[in-house]
Amino acid sequence: MRVKLYPNSDNPLHFHKSYTQEVKATDGTVCIKLKGGERTFLKSGDSFLVEKSIPHAVINPSQVPIEYEITCRPGQANIEKGYRLKFELENQDIKPTLLDDWLLMDLRGTYPIGFRYKVFAKLKTIFLFKWMLYKRLDQLEKKVRPQFNTFHESQASTGDLESG
Repeated sequence: MRVKLYPNSDNPLHFHKSYTQEVKATDGTVCIKLKGGERTFLKSGDSFLVEKSIPHAVINPSQVPIEYEITCRPGQANIEKGYRLKFELENQDIKPTLLDDWLLMDLRGTYPIGFRYKVFAKLKTIFLFKWMLYKRLDQLEKKVRPQFNTFHESQASTGDLESG
């Protein structure tokens, strides 16, 4: 799956429990930040394998958009849907709620580091909370539906994703 990350964009430190993630730079310099502060810079063609449960973040340190590919092993059923919704909300300047963030992270099999993760992990064990999360997923899909469907159909063959 390809991702476009806009200038000075990043994501918080997080980890994936059930898959490894390979990040391969395709256009521009991609920075992988690890929990201890270590940074690895990837130029076009370079790749970095993030093992399961290793805290990391992908950062665009430049002033121009960058592109990279993500490969998850083993593949995950909802990861692409989670990324598409996340990026469509950003592209449409829709500020996600904390619940939205949790839902989209859950779809992507992504877990933030620290207290937020602990709270989310506890809440997820409650049936009513799970029901509420997926009810909210329906609402998010309807909120971004016109753009999401157009974006999804036009990008489906290449798997392109954009984050703004």
